[in-house]
Amino acid sequence: MTTTRTKRVSIKDIAERAGVSISLVSFVLNGKSREHRVGEEIAERITRIAEEMRYVPNMVAKGLRSGRTYTIGFIIPDLEAPYFAKLSGIIEREASVRGYSIMMGSTGESDTRASGVIELLRSRGVDGIIAAPNHGSRDEIERVASEGVPIIMVDRRYDGADIATVTLDNRKAAYEATCGLIERGYRNIKAVTYRSGLEHIGDRVDGYLEAIAENGLAPEVFSADYYNRRDGIGRWIAASMSGPDKPDALLFMADILCVDGIIELTGAGYSIPGDVAVISFDKNDAFDLFNVPISYIEQPHDRFAEAAVEMLLKAVNEKEELTADKSVTIDHRIYWRGSTPVCH
Repeated sequence: MTTTRTKRVSIKDIAERAGVSISLVSFVLNGKSREHRVGEEIAERITRIAEEMRYVPNMVAKGLRSGRTYTIGFIIPDLEAPYFAKLSGIIEREASVRGYSIMMGSTGESDTRASGVIELLRSRGVDGIIAAPNHGSRDEIERVASEGVPIIMVDRRYDGADIATVTLDNRKAAYEATCGLIERGYRNIKAVTYRSGLEHIGDRVDGYLEAIAENGLAPEVFSADYYNRRDGIGRWIAASMSGPDKPDALLFMADILCVDGIIELTGAGYSIPGDVAVISFDKNDAFDLFNVPISYIEQPHDRFAEAAVEMLLKAVNEKEELTADKSVTIDHRIYWRGSTPVCH
């Protein structure tokens, strides 16, 4: 039986089908559309045709010509966290469209593991790194940046570090969410977070505290152990909901905390929002399994991913430093749903 070999699709084949020049196809597939002022409609058509023809770039030849690996490292803290699972999928898609692959490493919020992941990515010669780093990895991250490796932090930041970031204004988001609860008539609003030195988590707590203080209310922040969240939140809810200072609203500083909290609340027989209102930082797919739509502060995964990949590859291609002045703040949006009704 004779096996028929299929000819590898080239950029020349794509150019002929699209009716454009080879150089134009090259610009688009190498992520240089904006640099060479390629029209958005033409770029989308070329990308679509490349996908339809199942074009696979010859990364070995490309790497030999350019001295690159066409691989981006992506460091995430928790592979099982829905937020980072979504973010990694979109980053992989955005990189793929631009001819890059992703090498991902999870730190498990462990500083020791984080150091190993960083070294592994460097040993594989990645062209740049997108990182959602641990609090204790600052020295490693700054060292990598100082050695000329393009690196950008996403979702997280280090105070005073001269490294570009793509983040929310977490303080503002938590402040506005707390003020929104107050406007809806809630007066005993408590926050649930986890013990961490991460700046973005601290910013969220600070935003909550600022809104509470401005309105003359009493604050309370419960900090769970990250690796024993459910048990800690369960004990706190049992004491808090049955005590004299029962909350009328809970602000969870991460979606995984909110899922744990809702499970513990409903398991103990409390209703949302009948007994307590609930709002979360970021949406979790598990929210759809509950009988009441959960309010949340959106962190737009697609905009985080697009900005991070575009900034990183621009730095790689143009040999720019990703300093703090190039940081991008992504706007948040609050979705008020059934778990936080107006209670005036």
